[in-house]
Amino acid sequence: MKILWLASWYPSKVDAFNGDFVQRQAMALSLYQPLTVIYTVKDTQNMFESYPHTEITVRGNLTEIIIYYRVNGGPFSLMTKMNSTLLFRKYFREAVFRWMRQKGRPDIVHLHVPYKAGLVALWLKRNLKIPFIITEHWAGYTKENPDSYFTRSLAFRKLLQKIFHSADAVVVLSENMRRSLKHLFDIHRTVLVPNVVNTDLFVHEKSSRKRKVRFIHVSSMVYQKNVEGLINTLARLKEVEKDWEIRMIGPASAAIVEQSQKLELDKFVRWLGEIPYPEVGVEMAHSDALLMFSRFENLPCVVLEALCCGVPVVSTDVGGIAEVINSSNGLLVANDSSDEMLDALLFLMKNRDQFNREEIASDAKVRYSYSVIGKQIIDYYREILVDVN
Repeated sequence: MKILWLASWYPSKVDAFNGDFVQRQAMALSLYQPLTVIYTVKDTQNMFESYPHTEITVRGNLTEIIIYYRVNGGPFSLMTKMNSTLLFRKYFREAVFRWMRQKGRPDIVHLHVPYKAGLVALWLKRNLKIPFIITEHWAGYTKENPDSYFTRSLAFRKLLQKIFHSADAVVVLSENMRRSLKHLFDIHRTVLVPNVVNTDLFVHEKSSRKRKVRFIHVSSMVYQKNVEGLINTLARLKEVEKDWEIRMIGPASAAIVEQSQKLELDKFVRWLGEIPYPEVGVEMAHSDALLMFSRFENLPCVVLEALCCGVPVVSTDVGGIAEVINSSNGLLVANDSSDEMLDALLFLMKNRDQFNREEIASDAKVRYSYSVIGKQIIDYYREILVDVN
């Protein structure tokens, strides 16, 4: 079976974290199947002497082809945006044709995030009759997101409708996402395959529980994650409980750190910034609970990573999080409710021993490990190919 992935998001020298969850899914599938991922990205930092610049990385069965291109002109001009889209499509197609000359026609194309790589998937299906499936990772199908499907241009919405309608199948990360996409688009078939966790990095470690309660928050710390709301709640927590701390992992803005300082949280909050992925696993395993106060979500990887460490999750009930969090492995609170989050934190501090960390970890590992998710993907490919052929 020849499989080709086209990624709209993927880690690169432009952004090492963009679409890292797509890369982990690719690594999971490569346990069972040779796989090539092609990703094209605009370089705004002029990192290379000439363009387009192609880098190829081979990791066992996984081959990653990343094409960097540059666009002249102001970043906000209409002409620059049009040229960028044309160059993106041109270089992406050329990379696909080079791959096909070497490997032959792919049996199936797997598109991760419809825009912009969906332009290439559409062209391949229309002209070469190559079937494609989509995995959608974007949390843009809720009106709580200010940059959502509903606020984008008519042209963008029409393009997404065409991509989804043309797909032979859609892979969703949660039932919540399945409902949203079926409501908006003419989708032929769907299957649920959750995000994957590197269970060599995110593992359960026994804790003596003699130290103070240690919370952890890991995110990109953008508007979606509502870190400022979480900080306000933690300020309320310190007024009634002192025996706790929290590790904040991610690119915190100066404004968020200043907010924490003004609320006199310096003794409680430790800002670690962006740290290597293996270190995130260590910090997670040494924590008593992951805190998420997001305004909207799909089904974030960090929630699954916490569970694989046996760490309970305290989160707002948004997106597909309620599908994996229950009374045995965490607590859910209403969106943007500081009162409910505070109550949940106080409950957890007094009752943290009620959560069986070993059971939480073992249950999560059999659901989200590389071997489990990789097999789900390859089995679904076989099913799709039987139907389309």
